[in-house]
Amino acid sequence: MNGGTIRVLLVEDNPADARLAQELLVETAGGRFKVTETARLAKAIGTLKKESFDVILLDLSLPDSRGLEPLFRIRGEAPGTPLVILSGRSDEQTAIKAIQEGAQDYLIKGRISGDLLAHAITYAIERKRTEEALRNAKAFSENLIQTANVIILSLDTAGNIDIFNQAAEKITGYTLSELKGKNWFEILVPKERYPHVWEEFNRLLAGGIPKTFENPILTKSGEERHIMWQNNQIKIDGKVVATISFGNDITERKKAEALLCVRARRQEIIAELGQRALSGGPLPTLMNEAVTLVARTLEVEYCNVLEPLPGEGALLLTAGCGWEEGRIGAETVGMFENSQAAYTLANNGPVVVVDFETERRFRASPLLLDHEVVSGLSVLIPGQDYPHGVLGAHTTRRRTFREEDVLFLQSIANVLAAAIDRKKAEERIEHQAYHDALTGLPNRLLLEDRLSIAVAHAHRNHQMLAIILVDLDRFKVINDTLGHAIGDELLRGVATRFLSSIRDCDTVARMGGDEFAILLPELSCGDIAVNVAERIFASLKQPFSLDGHDLYVTASLGMAVYPEAGLDVQTLLRHADIALYRAKEQGRNTLRSFSPTMNARAFERLSLES
Repeated sequence: MNGGTIRVLLVEDNPADARLAQELLVETAGGRFKVTETARLAKAIGTLKKESFDVILLDLSLPDSRGLEPLFRIRGEAPGTPLVILSGRSDEQTAIKAIQEGAQDYLIKGRISGDLLAHAITYAIERKRTEEALRNAKAFSENLIQTANVIILSLDTAGNIDIFNQAAEKITGYTLSELKGKNWFEILVPKERYPHVWEEFNRLLAGGIPKTFENPILTKSGEERHIMWQNNQIKIDGKVVATISFGNDITERKKAEALLCVRARRQEIIAELGQRALSGGPLPTLMNEAVTLVARTLEVEYCNVLEPLPGEGALLLTAGCGWEEGRIGAETVGMFENSQAAYTLANNGPVVVVDFETERRFRASPLLLDHEVVSGLSVLIPGQDYPHGVLGAHTTRRRTFREEDVLFLQSIANVLAAAIDRKKAEERIEHQAYHDALTGLPNRLLLEDRLSIAVAHAHRNHQMLAIILVDLDRFKVINDTLGHAIGDELLRGVATRFLSSIRDCDTVARMGGDEFAILLPELSCGDIAVNVAERIFASLKQPFSLDGHDLYVTASLGMAVYPEAGLDVQTLLRHADIALYRAKEQGRNTLRSFSPTMNARAFERLSLES
């Protein structure tokens, strides 16, 4: 329309009918209608190519067409222009067909008044506008639905799918053509697996569910995705006929939240194990607890600690979880074998095996093969100079261990490393407290402790024991002449020879300076002690070659035998010292055994010196 004028194209081959139509329009609306008349379909189409109209009045009985052909061709040329059929025949089927094919109205000539014609034209225009607006609105809403980055889903009251947008197709793997009219709860949210979701849907229909809730769905590939929904009812005449839902895929957020929870729990486990490690409990207990925690946390069947065997080039299975009985404490893996443990040591870092069937870097060890292990993860138990061993986790299921799994296992290994380092430090401190720094022999404290135990044992079992004190003759001369370095080497050499002269149950200790002590427990007779003393003398007959010097050394020995020489540690040591003094007094390089007369002479000497 232009300025309120309605432009009408009248296609009518009967001049009388054409004139009547124009008169009716003038009679009713005066100059409101501007009519262009044509009597042929071809001419009408040519006119439409040149001009645009607000409405077309079309007679179907044209000389250059038949049937509904005029309607089809006019609509094809001017699809957006409303069209009203003027027919001389009252044919209901033709009228219905014309309306179905896009005509806005169907009027019978001879029954048309001016008002009716004007109303039909006005109604056709408004209806066309309304249809166009609806089409535009539908296209707009469809575009919104299809371009939205969230799931848009509409279900009827039975749960059958009506609307299913492109985002839904991308997330689920299904297409609308696959799901249209099918039941949502039978395909994507199976009732038997998620019965609560079906219950929530029924509550939504009844208006009793929160408009926002979360539930999982199953994709076409079988993957579970978590969706946060916003829901509403669709009502017609106050009756719920469908639901409309907007779903946001929160799976990755859920995974991230779950991962944070897993990491937090793992940190708690590491901290708890660290606290127990600091408490100083037995190391084997801590390792057994660690492998159990690893197996449970990583959800694997097997976990193990492999520690180096000193001097053997092999790793020993010292702690484990899940392995068959008898393997722990007995199973070894060569440190230079083509195995995962050896590769972990050589690689100096974590090693992940997804599948031993396809692994090319190394082979599965017999232990792993026997237990049909498929996947595994191993890390070093670090040490200050050299790794303390390897901590491993293995499963019979094919699995790709993630970065957080590696970090967790390495953290557990670090706790074990700290516990091992602390234990070794404690052992060093204890060793230093009870051993001589120069020779490595037990010192006076450890000797007295062992002598106390030996006395108690001899008392219970009615046995003998002996304590021999050894003093190197003229050691001070060697030390002052050749220097302390040579003196120290000599003392270490003497200690080595003494160790080779005693029984396995005996103890050689350095009491200080050039004085040694030899504890001989569990004696059946005194001759055994004499035999050991003779071997001590024999061990010193060969010279010590030190820094170009051949040094000959002799020793004086004083012996006290339990129970004749005393019943307690201090008495035995004192009496052995008296015997030693008597040996040195009588010319050195000899053995003297304590007797009561020696004690009397010692007291006499002390009196004279006073």
